[in-house]
Amino acid sequence: MPADATATDLHPGTLLRELGPNRLCGSIVLFDRVDSTNGAAMRSALPDATGGTLFLAEEQTMGRGRAGRSWTATPGKSLLFSLLLRPPREAGGLTPLLAIAAAGALDESCGGVMIKWPNDIFIGGRKAAGILAESREGMVALGMGLNVNEVRSDFPPGLRAAATSLRIETGRVRPRGELLVSILNGLADRYGVWCESGLEPFAGEIERRMLFIGERVLLESGSESFSGVMRGITGEGHLRLSIDGGERIFAAGDLSLRGGDA
Repeated sequence: MPADATATDLHPGTLLRELGPNRLCGSIVLFDRVDSTNGAAMRSALPDATGGTLFLAEEQTMGRGRAGRSWTATPGKSLLFSLLLRPPREAGGLTPLLAIAAAGALDESCGGVMIKWPNDIFIGGRKAAGILAESREGMVALGMGLNVNEVRSDFPPGLRAAATSLRIETGRVRPRGELLVSILNGLADRYGVWCESGLEPFAGEIERRMLFIGERVLLESGSESFSGVMRGITGEGHLRLSIDGGERIFAAGDLSLRGGDA
């Protein structure tokens, strides 16, 4: 059931006022506890839906990331949201679009915000957020899990070396609602251009923030592995990889840095 939300920094009424005339978000549903915000959004993705609803949660019981992986978040400390949209273009481009909007918002608190293709945000070399876009009936649930006010002990032992939060990086507690408004307004500023022209107008901005640009990487795509030099992305957010003197394009995969022969 949706929370009362009277004591939270994610109060829907407050958020809507602060968002102002944001063309992407016309209504907000806040859950005290839900399986996942993307799951809630997808259940609302009916054929006659127009989009524009934002789903928020204080706690997720089955948070998930790309490729069916789980997403662990501390209740009340993370920013967990999904925006339901009906975009006119391929949904994959929305992931890097949200990533650069979020990176711009995070820059207000700390520097060194980078994007690991296709859907992760890193700060100081550690993962701070993941993005997941899912489609149904022409609708897209564009979700993000962002570590905001966690301390190191909030993460499971196996993740403490690899994960971070804004609080860890800056030493300060950050109002999640303020951060959410900044992210959503940054996304709205870019969305109209993306609808008309794809990611091409944002390629430079995205590539400046991408980890491993110009470096030799290992890409696992399906059951195959590819080694090559990372060149950037296409106008739809697909990865450009130089392999044996030619360029190949990949729509999905798990990316890691390959040392020794970069």
